[in-house]
Amino acid sequence: MNIPTVCAIEDKGGTIDVVFKAPKYSLHDALTYSPAVFRDSLAKLEFVIYQMLQCQHFLHSNGTIMGTITLKDIYLDDNLWISMCPKFSSDFLSSSEDDRSLSHNSPSQTQVNNEADESSEGKLLENMNNIIRGSLSELTEKWVHGDISNFDYLMHINKCSGRMSGHPNHHPVFPWIMDFSQPLGGWRDLTQSKFRLNKGDAQLDQTFEVAQQVLQEQQDEEKEDSPAVFPHHISDVLSDITYYTYKARKTPKETLCQFVRQKWVPHEYPLSVQRLQEWTPDECIPEFFTDPSIFRSIHADLPDLEVPSWAESPEDFIEKHRNALESDYVSQSLHHWIDLTFGYKLSGKAAVDAKNVCLELVDGHTTFTDHGVVQLFSKAHPERVCASSKYISCKAPDILYKQLPPRQPMTTRNADNPESLLDSSEFDNLVKSMETLSSEPIHLPPDFDPTQLIERIEKDPQTRTLSKTCTCRDCPFHNDTLYLGCLLAKMILPMQTRLIPDHTSMSLDGYLSCIRQLVLKHEQIIPRALYEILRTALEIDDSFETNLTCNYQLPPVIPDLLLAPSVLPFPFYFQHMYELISYHRLTSFLSDKDEFTSALCYIQKENEREEVELRLKERINLHTQFLSEFGTRLQWEGMELYLPYVTELLAMQEGDHCMQAAWYIFGQLSQILGKSLTRKYVSSLILDLFNKDVSNVRKVKLFHKAFIQQLIMQLGVSHFAEEYTLPLASALCASSLAAVEADLEQHGQRKSVSLVDGLDLPSVLVDCVIWLAARLGPLLTAKYLTSRILLTMKESYSTPLAFAESSGRTGLTSDLISKTVYGDVMLMPAIQCLEEISFLYGEQFILLQYIPAIKRVISSCETHELQESSPASLLSCCTLLLHLIPCITDSTLLDLLEIRVIGEILLPLITIVSSPFHCFPLINSSYDGTSCRRLLAFRILDLIILVSQRIGYDQTRRFLRRTLLAFFRSFDIVHSETGTWCRYKEGKSGLDTGPSSEYMDIKQSAINTNEYYIGTPVSIYSQSPQETSNSQGLSESDISRSSVALEVMAELEKVFTPELAHRAYVQCCQLAGGFYIQKLANDDLIRRLCTEHELQMEKHYKRLSNTDFDVGELPGGTADDKQKNEEKRKSTNWFVPVPVGQTESDTQVSGSPYDSVSGNKLVYIPPVAEEARPVADSATLLTDSSSKYRAISADKLMRSEMETDTLRHLKGDWIAYWEHELGHGHHSNRPFNFKQIALQSFIGHVGAVKSLHALENENSFISGGKDKTVRLWSLRNTGAGDTRCTSQFTYVEHKRPVFSAAYLDSVKLIASCDGAIHVWDPVTGALLNQYEPSKTPGGVTAVQTIENPFLDHYIVAATSESTIRFIDVRSDKLAHEFRLNCASATTLGYISAIAVGSTWVAVTHSIGVLSILDIRTGFNLVCCPCRGVEGDLNQIVSYGAKELVTCSTDGQFALWRCDSSTPLCQSKLTNELQICSMSKFANSIVSASQANRISVHTPYLQEARVQSDVGDKLRADIFKGTLTSMDILPMNRQLILGTDNGSIHLTA
Repeated sequence: MNIPTVCAIEDKGGTIDVVFKAPKYSLHDALTYSPAVFRDSLAKLEFVIYQMLQCQHFLHSNGTIMGTITLKDIYLDDNLWISMCPKFSSDFLSSSEDDRSLSHNSPSQTQVNNEADESSEGKLLENMNNIIRGSLSELTEKWVHGDISNFDYLMHINKCSGRMSGHPNHHPVFPWIMDFSQPLGGWRDLTQSKFRLNKGDAQLDQTFEVAQQVLQEQQDEEKEDSPAVFPHHISDVLSDITYYTYKARKTPKETLCQFVRQKWVPHEYPLSVQRLQEWTPDECIPEFFTDPSIFRSIHADLPDLEVPSWAESPEDFIEKHRNALESDYVSQSLHHWIDLTFGYKLSGKAAVDAKNVCLELVDGHTTFTDHGVVQLFSKAHPERVCASSKYISCKAPDILYKQLPPRQPMTTRNADNPESLLDSSEFDNLVKSMETLSSEPIHLPPDFDPTQLIERIEKDPQTRTLSKTCTCRDCPFHNDTLYLGCLLAKMILPMQTRLIPDHTSMSLDGYLSCIRQLVLKHEQIIPRALYEILRTALEIDDSFETNLTCNYQLPPVIPDLLLAPSVLPFPFYFQHMYELISYHRLTSFLSDKDEFTSALCYIQKENEREEVELRLKERINLHTQFLSEFGTRLQWEGMELYLPYVTELLAMQEGDHCMQAAWYIFGQLSQILGKSLTRKYVSSLILDLFNKDVSNVRKVKLFHKAFIQQLIMQLGVSHFAEEYTLPLASALCASSLAAVEADLEQHGQRKSVSLVDGLDLPSVLVDCVIWLAARLGPLLTAKYLTSRILLTMKESYSTPLAFAESSGRTGLTSDLISKTVYGDVMLMPAIQCLEEISFLYGEQFILLQYIPAIKRVISSCETHELQESSPASLLSCCTLLLHLIPCITDSTLLDLLEIRVIGEILLPLITIVSSPFHCFPLINSSYDGTSCRRLLAFRILDLIILVSQRIGYDQTRRFLRRTLLAFFRSFDIVHSETGTWCRYKEGKSGLDTGPSSEYMDIKQSAINTNEYYIGTPVSIYSQSPQETSNSQGLSESDISRSSVALEVMAELEKVFTPELAHRAYVQCCQLAGGFYIQKLANDDLIRRLCTEHELQMEKHYKRLSNTDFDVGELPGGTADDKQKNEEKRKSTNWFVPVPVGQTESDTQVSGSPYDSVSGNKLVYIPPVAEEARPVADSATLLTDSSSKYRAISADKLMRSEMETDTLRHLKGDWIAYWEHELGHGHHSNRPFNFKQIALQSFIGHVGAVKSLHALENENSFISGGKDKTVRLWSLRNTGAGDTRCTSQFTYVEHKRPVFSAAYLDSVKLIASCDGAIHVWDPVTGALLNQYEPSKTPGGVTAVQTIENPFLDHYIVAATSESTIRFIDVRSDKLAHEFRLNCASATTLGYISAIAVGSTWVAVTHSIGVLSILDIRTGFNLVCCPCRGVEGDLNQIVSYGAKELVTCSTDGQFALWRCDSSTPLCQSKLTNELQICSMSKFANSIVSASQANRISVHTPYLQEARVQSDVGDKLRADIFKGTLTSMDILPMNRQLILGTDNGSIHLTA
């Protein structure tokens, strides 16, 4: 119901106080300061009235009344839902009781009381009648003639405009009338606003023109999402800052610091009233004419406001200032200021000329406010008649014949009252005037009929009985309804009732009589539907206007009667909508836990919470039912009322019911709203749901491809690609987060990392993205999908859990060194999508998009300081590259390896991870930069191992030399004994790949007798360290360890550990050969680190097995221990585990890791079971220290999917087109560039293709041909540009050639025309409806659909007889028909083309005439011949909201506005054969001529010219035949070209 929420009830003994919670703004505020809310929609005002009637009905049915409330007691929220605060102790009840008590009094007493009441009421009623007759005009007339002072009149009009004293934003305003240089001089120019005088004309003109230019650009570019801009000069006449500055001397400092300036600076406030007047651009306030205290300061550090030198004190200034206000100069000019502040110069051309356009009056704001500028006068204010012109009247006086007073008896004159009797001369004059009046005839109204009332009573004696008093006084509920009618009148006529006081001290009969007179006086300006409401609610019938004081009884008016559909013409859906909204608000209130608790002491019990859940579900069901029943019948006025409540379901913050609402409601709602309104009102809410952090079944449903398909269909591919692919990519990289958290909560118990409430969220996302990529095509997939997945990959490593060790392994990590972290788990769905997309469209995605994206990230981190997100970006790139290398073919990998993979990725990565100049940024509170740098180092090693195993032994020694040298050189900065680090730079030579004569010692393991170790290689030819260093060909730049920051060194020590050295060295020996690796410049250092690691591990094994080892203790003990360890290191140097049975069968080293191994190259070991692996300690968190080093399996080294299905792989011209468009990124506003690249051909038509229509999703199109068929084609990239495709479906029901085919998106049907219109289902191919105009020889000559969301189910058909018919496809009937005529032409010929805007339809006639009609009214906006046109007008296309383009057969191009008969610009396009087709692309028009030429034309509205880019003729190798039709795919920037031989070509 519409009763405010009860917040508190207080019992004070004798009375009960009820505290309501009401919205901030009242109905009075809305009508006064935000009239645009109701200006454009009659249904809004009707719905508010309907709520008032329903509220009164509710009160009456519960035994109480509404009372004498005012419009200020009716509150509104932003959705126009009202809350009425009833007055339970009403005057209506007391008056009824008084009437009953009077009936027991004596007749004489009753007569005396009645006479007294009638006397007091008579005076008030007379004043009310005067206000009604003259209203503000009467008050103005009194001021004009000097009956009211300037001050009083200004206070009256301030009050009429709603201004209230003490309101900072809406305080009464007065003009600054002087500069205070002298008491009666220095007058201000009152013909200009104070703002204009202060700012100057130049600044105001610039403000207005800049805003006007921005607005024009927005309209030209049709930017719906841009912030609204309104040309204006001023924003307000008195701001709150100025108000507080004026009253700074008597306002507390806290208030001044809150509104004026946060810091208290006394000298910033003007010191004198003269300076104050010069400083402010706002008007004055009345306190400077009445209140001396405004000059006296209450602050010790702020002096009093100084008065001018000619004033002795503030009191003296007030007196003289007030006298100046009443001076003749001000009186003669004050009407100009009133025109600027309250009058006609606030709007229209007068406001522009006066540089006085006020923002609050032109912005059309629909948000509620309690203050604002109000325009009281619509015409120029009359000038005041001053003393110098007292004989000059502003208008001719009215001659009134007033009734003479009754004759009084002749008595002597009373001395106490000498004027009580007339003297003889006065009496003679009175007699003469009476004689004159008696000779004048009495004129009655021509329609006056004294017998009218009697005749009505005789016709209906039962309901028209006479009574001396109106029976409305006997029923308080009837009185209540009549008073509500008075409120409705004040709502509907707010300007006319502004001066009428509220019902307080007069009877309801008198108040009702005044309101009735006002309604009858302004009947012509009241909308008919609202007048019927007032006529019924106020009991106005036909006889009331003739006899306003009749006392016959009418049937009592009650809310039930007013709400009956047969009585008042409320819209059909009001009742159902009101019931739905009432329940909606109730359940919203109950679901708001805090509000419900505070208001109704809600007891939180389980069953009550379940009841709330059930109510929320029921609310969703009710909305679904309402949309199903009334949605298709609602026009925008009704949808605008309903929309805030249904969107509230999608914006619920608590729980996940918003997702359930989206699943069930979005489809129906968006189909009713259409694409444009759905984007405006619903799309942002769905985006918020995508970003909402809730992982459950309902969230999974939002990512299901069924819901994604609905989004694409209802929002359009372009909007979906721009807005939804980024949150989809973000969700893809975080889809496993909830499962990761659940996995960690299991304390080591293994749980599926992808199951969420029974549904696999990552799998749903992966399936959706792969399906979406196949639907979008290669270009849109690369621009919007894969590019954003690459951009958001770093989010997987940005969560607090990203670096926690995962119990499972993903992809290649089971065969590599680094362990799996949860960041890898979260990234795997994104990597899987990228892999599958590359399998779908070929490895060009990897070569031209994925790898360049990885390179850009690494280059940015290498050349710039690391940002907070840099480590996560680097890790995601490394992990992605690990999965991309197996997807690349062998030949491609070898082409990329040296420059792209090694030179641009691996070497920069090594530089970043080993940099001693900075620490890695802190990822989160759980893991510092060391964890990320350590994991990154192991990932780099993984990449080296993967590439090496993929390319084989020989290629590893050939390509990975630089990489291995750079990686092992990174250990010097931490472990070098010299204290310096020589950064690697490539020299002339590298590692020696030739043969070497060396021997190795073999030693049996002390732990496992079945395991042997390879000992230190001993070379026959020794080499000094200096010779070894020089032989490497290195140029070095020394970096001292002392110059490295301590925190950086500590981080490097934790990264480049002996463990990492051991793993890298052993693996490289396996992959490249031990002799080859020994040629490293720091080989001794690396082998020493390997020995340290072996000692640590042997000690670890010793603890596990409690056995003695023949190995020294770990380094770092006592001096003796260190000496023993050094001796042990020199004797054994380093050890590599070797499996038992390893033999050397051949001295020749194999080139593949899968063959038998000889020399010092080890064979890989089969995988070890997970259970057999010992648990690693905290020092080896990111690596598996006990695992054997084994080779990667063959199926993981190279994925076979890349060569399995190559149907849609990019080849030939498709690669050229794709690479060119991909290079331009997302610049959708760049001009159309036709490159003549042949992509595909479509064959099937055997005659000329007359019509082409591409669907908005750009993956299919429709064609109509001369062969009487309509074909549906699929757009999928195949082949290298020479592929010929066939149609998916052919419609063959036409009898004549088809010249038009279009898709009706709202009903998902196809309309094709051959003179008769066929509407058929593209899914089943069934003919649903056929429209063939009867008695029309030529039939339908042109067909078009409507883009208006509430008219998009209409087909606009033009006939050969110059008629336009609107066919409703839903109801299968003709809606209406408009016949065209033109005064300048006797015959218009047939209609050759048609274009439809949101509110207009334009047609071109064969004789060269253009006609434009208003769709809503059929009014002929434009009908004019096109000058300079020699041929027929055969092409027309909608260019903007109000613009259209026409083209004639002789190539004459013209741009028009729908409301102008003169073209905005006109030019000659071509002298060749006629234009056969035109399409709009962005801000340009693309045309196709029968000379096989594609041209682009760009109109410039400001310059009134057209720039044409005439393209080259289509090459014969890509196009054969003559162009007959064309359509454009704007997102893909492709053209579909139809020919006269029946073939269709897809080009770019």
